[in-house]
Amino acid sequence: MTSFIGDIHPFVLVLFVVGFGFTMRRAAHRRWRGRKYDPIGTATKELALRQASSAAQLSKHEVELHDIARVAEAKLQTKLAVMDEMVLQADREIERLEALLEEIRDVPTPRLAEFRADIAAAEDGSDSFDNSPVEPDQFIRLLRQSGYNPEEIANATKRPVADIRRILGEPDDGQSDAA
Repeated sequence: MTSFIGDIHPFVLVLFVVGFGFTMRRAAHRRWRGRKYDPIGTATKELALRQASSAAQLSKHEVELHDIARVAEAKLQTKLAVMDEMVLQADREIERLEALLEEIRDVPTPRLAEFRADIAAAEDGSDSFDNSPVEPDQFIRLLRQSGYNPEEIANATKRPVADIRRILGEPDDGQSDAA
């Protein structure tokens, strides 16, 4: 065997030792890396990350749904509040109009008696129904007492605002137009 080693060139011997060293180093590195790599542990960690990501997305969607529900509830509450206020205003207007109607019915005028007689005659079959207004000046004053302003009264009675102000005894502001 000494003759075999003696026949080999020293350069080839050095190459052989270096190659053997690299091979041994590579094998040792594979064993070390194999001990470090844990496929079960890696899979467990990856699964935990995916579940955490899923849980985070679920929480995010839950928060978004909660915000949408909160905004929808706020809009609904606002609309309900507006509707309640409109109902209250309508009730007040109904009460005001009913009071106005009662006041008009209680006005003792000879023309109203004639009007009622004409209605009774019309119901009996005669055609002498007179649809003329009953005491227009008094009706205008009654509308003013009920809370209408002169412009609204002028629109309702189809008369100029200046006439309405004159009947009510209010000064004309100079800006009144014919209704």
